[in-house]
Amino acid sequence: MTKAHTSTLATMFLLVVSGCEKPDLVATIAPLANATVNANDNAEVPVQVIVTNQGKAKTGEFKVSTYFTDPDGNTFVGPFVVPSGTRTTLAPGASHTFNGVMVFSHGNNRSTTVKIKALADSCASDEFMPEYCRVQESNEENNYSEEKEVQLP
Repeated sequence: MTKAHTSTLATMFLLVVSGCEKPDLVATIAPLANATVNANDNAEVPVQVIVTNQGKAKTGEFKVSTYFTDPDGNTFVGPFVVPSGTRTTLAPGASHTFNGVMVFSHGNNRSTTVKIKALADSCASDEFMPEYCRVQESNEENNYSEEKEVQLP
């Protein structure tokens, strides 16, 4: 192997290894209590969303959103009200907990079971794609949490 060939291989190795130095966001969601009905006749479910950066680099600012799937299999953005907001940044290995409520317009959702999930690195409900919507990650396929069932009143 020539010296030039060895140098080229070393450069390619460094490029591949440094390409892995990205954040990687994963989310979990958990209902904190049973659903209740608020003054506007909408169901509210207190939930906790935890986002962890399991990657090797700090994230830029990102946003979290929540979704629900009705018994017919239709999925909708579920408003997630968090007093501290739904945007943050994370160092490698760090986690952030969002405590808030998901709000369900009662309409057809009365006395039904829905499945909820969270999405880290989301642009849901943004008219345009702001910078904080897209963190370049080492794995873009694992941003959704597992679904959890919730009984609405």
